[in-house]
Amino acid sequence: MTYEKDFTGLIVIDPYNDFISEGGKVWDRLKGVTEANRCVPHMRQVLDAAREAGIRVFYALHRRYRPGDYETWKYVAPIQKAAWSRKTFEYGTWGGEFRTEFTPQPGEIVAQEHWCSTRLRTHLSVGKDALEPRAIQPPELGSVVTVPHVGTPPLRTTGCLNNP
Repeated sequence: MTYEKDFTGLIVIDPYNDFISEGGKVWDRLKGVTEANRCVPHMRQVLDAAREAGIRVFYALHRRYRPGDYETWKYVAPIQKAAWSRKTFEYGTWGGEFRTEFTPQPGEIVAQEHWCSTRLRTHLSVGKDALEPRAIQPPELGSVVTVPHVGTPPLRTTGCLNNP
């Protein structure tokens, strides 16, 4: 498969320490699958290859928890309740920072943080929790999407992109 460099980009989704680093707030839930699939080294390989090829790199990030985020909400989704109670990706903490290897370089685009959503309405039209179903929608909007079989997988180990 070939790609036109001027129309190609890599989207790095939520490379926060809380997700992909030992000691992160959700690491214990992801560790087994992440390590078995060597997700972090593969993510790094893809990022390095994109940078070396001069492909644009974009970062799509969940909103980092800040005090006051949910206190006035009438309806809070279960995943947001969990983020609230755990203070996942808390702004100003180690868990809310990028894992060192995935720090954006000059010229790379960091999109505005997005709230968790089940619809196609984040700033780059992607989100880690819904990458699989959303990968179907961009072609309907005129985009071509290639999802490498690396990166942080869903919490389940069956039915994942890389597990039948």
